Amino acid sequence: MTIEDRLRDALRATAGTVDDRPERPLPERSPQASPVRRRLVPLGAVAGVLALLAGFVAAQRFLDDPAPRLQWTPAMPRFVFASTHGNGGSDDPDGGGPYGLEVRESATGRLVDRFEASPGVEFGQVAALRDNRTFFVTSEPVTRRPCRTTVQRVSVSGGGRIIAMEPVAGGPVAGTVPGAGGLAVTPDGARMALAVEKCDEAERIEAAAGNARIVTADLATGARREWPDSGLGDGASNLSLTEQGDRLFFSRRVQNKNPLEGDGGSEELRVMNVSAPSGSLLGRDAAGVAVARAPRTFAAVLASPDGRSVITAEAEFKAGVLPSEDAGSPGASPGPQQNVPPQEGFYLLELSAQGGRVLRRIAVRPVEGPDLVVFKNDASGRYLLTSGGIVDLREDGRLRPLKGLDDVIDVDW
Repeated sequence: MTIEDRLRDALRATAGTVDDRPERPLPERSPQASPVRRRLVPLGAVAGVLALLAGFVAAQRFLDDPAPRLQWTPAMPRFVFASTHGNGGSDDPDGGGPYGLEVRESATGRLVDRFEASPGVEFGQVAALRDNRTFFVTSEPVTRRPCRTTVQRVSVSGGGRIIAMEPVAGGPVAGTVPGAGGLAVTPDGARMALAVEKCDEAERIEAAAGNARIVTADLATGARREWPDSGLGDGASNLSLTEQGDRLFFSRRVQNKNPLEGDGGSEELRVMNVSAPSGSLLGRDAAGVAVARAPRTFAAVLASPDGRSVITAEAEFKAGVLPSEDAGSPGASPGPQQNVPPQEGFYLLELSAQGGRVLRRIAVRPVEGPDLVVFKNDASGRYLLTSGGIVDLREDGRLRPLKGLDDVIDVDW
């Protein structure tokens, strides 16, 4: 082998070792952000910091200044429920026709639905539940034969249509409901109170014990308790139950039995614990709150939810005129009676349930006294429904007329 051959073989061997070594890739170049993006990043960070600072300042002002805070205002019940005279829904109260139940919008007075009573049946007192979808109404034979009162539970749809009516558990109650405020229910519909008297007028004139009485009932079971009048009064009216149904406020007119002192008498505002023994007399077991001397009478009795106070208004019994602020507190000796001009309005009185001390005077104006024969408060205690319209008791006390209530027997919401 020549030298040339050996050099050629050595070159090949060296070339083989070079091919076996792995290749080393060149380092990749990192991507570069665009110039526009490089300018936007710091601007976004600054904007975020400014937004945090602005939010902090706004929250601090909200906490420090009570003016811009949102205030929760209880809304009025949407519907008003009324029992009407037998005029068939016409504008003429003497037009005849069946008695009826009406559902109206509280905002406008628009009639939403009407249900007419069967021939020979009349509707009377109305009491509504807190849900504004259920109310109770008394129904009686027009002839008072038989002499009994049935309490019906009425259900209303979300749109205000009357969809169901059924008598409450326990069946009819013997007697007739004498007048205003003869029916009361607790806001949840658990308990009912009813004032009744005998249908025969001659028997009522005798003023014998038991001619008038108060009946309470558990609406789930129908269990009842009764308290007869002592015979010294004309029975109870203006019934109002506390939220728990443990106390019942009512008014009771007591006639003067001494012929030498005239026939004026007086009216008592009383409160009774409904757990009192059934069968005991109203005048004995119901504590006195206040007295309205004739010719004044209590036009409203509205118990507070806890029963610690009661809202009432005195009215002129003969003239039907409500007193002004100068009328004084309940139980005061009656001075010269004067008619109150409509523009002056009248005052509701909030009284302590113990002793009748005046806690607050609530001005309501302007109104015409003779038109206000019904007073019902809502569940919030802010709004007062009357037969003349609606009053916001926390505002200026001005009465807002509500159409359709001119000829109602009773109304609630």
